[in-house]
Amino acid sequence: MADENPTAMRKLRTADLKDGMRFTNTVFIDKRNILVGPNAPVKQKDIERLLKWGINELETEGELIPDEPASAHSESDDDKHAGFDINAELDKLHPQGAADAKSDPKKQQALPKSPTYVKRNINIARSLKGFYQSWLDDLEQLHTLAANDFALDKEESTRIAQEIIEKVHSDKNELVGLMRKGKKKNYAGVHGVNVAVYAAMVGGSLEMPPKDMLNFVLGCLYIDIGMVKMPLHIFSKETKLNPAELREIHSHPIYGYQILVQKNNFPSIIGLVAMEHHERMNAQGYPRKLNGPQISSFGRIAAIIDTFEAMTSQRSYREEYISHEAMRTVVALSQGNFDKQYLTTFLREIGVYPVGTFVRLNNNAIALVVAADPTSPMRPELKILFDEFGDPINHTEMIWLAQTSDLEITKALNEKERQVLL
Repeated sequence: MADENPTAMRKLRTADLKDGMRFTNTVFIDKRNILVGPNAPVKQKDIERLLKWGINELETEGELIPDEPASAHSESDDDKHAGFDINAELDKLHPQGAADAKSDPKKQQALPKSPTYVKRNINIARSLKGFYQSWLDDLEQLHTLAANDFALDKEESTRIAQEIIEKVHSDKNELVGLMRKGKKKNYAGVHGVNVAVYAAMVGGSLEMPPKDMLNFVLGCLYIDIGMVKMPLHIFSKETKLNPAELREIHSHPIYGYQILVQKNNFPSIIGLVAMEHHERMNAQGYPRKLNGPQISSFGRIAAIIDTFEAMTSQRSYREEYISHEAMRTVVALSQGNFDKQYLTTFLREIGVYPVGTFVRLNNNAIALVVAADPTSPMRPELKILFDEFGDPINHTEMIWLAQTSDLEITKALNEKERQVLL
């Protein structure tokens, strides 16, 4: 854009920027690097970083947006999406009838508490790895409660969501690195925790108010809670699902909403994450085939996160995508499927080369992505593992590509290439 109409560009003094400022067009650090996109807030930490680097001027074609940014989510706005008939939706997916799966909200009774549920001892000191493992264990227990028609523990659920938000704020990159390690045994639990972590990252980037952030992370934690009502053979099947099995799978969002809202009295905005994360902007998703404006903001964001995380997790029927390929696939699928504004936010926050990706540089060195740079998604922070001659680096050598003009990533390494190296 800058090259097409250079006279339209104007200078901005870095020292004049304020936290939360938004502009009608992209703000550039230089021809290669973007600070923020249109209508995206400038963050105080980025201003401080630019001044520290001695970058005193920026360029943009845009004008300052004077109004305060609206919240990414409105409770009253999303409540209007929740007025639907659970039983009618189940009838569409199970025309032969699924009486045992249906419920009458007027006859709902409080679910009993499980006599065997064990709450975690929060007084035990834990490392970040310990916290992550405890979330997996806790969510597995909570899924078991739902599968056996016991009440979900709201206090425990809220505590997990709050811990995730706090740890993302303090240890985001290390936490993402933990998510990328090891085999994924309890897929539903791992998927829920990982989606919740990404949700906290994106929610932070969108500057969600605390209540919205908590509700969104809680909804993402339980994004696949409806899967506890699916037949066990579907999870282990390695061949293509038949039409009847697909109908079963397509009903799990409805069961999720039913479990969270009707049976456990969570707010409908939390249940909408479970209900709408497979809906698509072009009305080609499921279970209700909603189009863009009909899908809640939480549902639109969750659809992107859920797709990316599912691609980067190992399933019984396929190996994981490497993060870079998964991100490329999500971007390729974006046309008609995902909300463009939220996809841009996700891309800026996670990066084109997500944390944990192994990459080769143009000088033939091999590096590990350790941090994404929201101002320059193509140029993350790297830890060099092998030099240009293929020799291992025995000391810590970090490179921030956004500040290195002569180096760039030429490819992301796949699993086979990583195994050869490591």
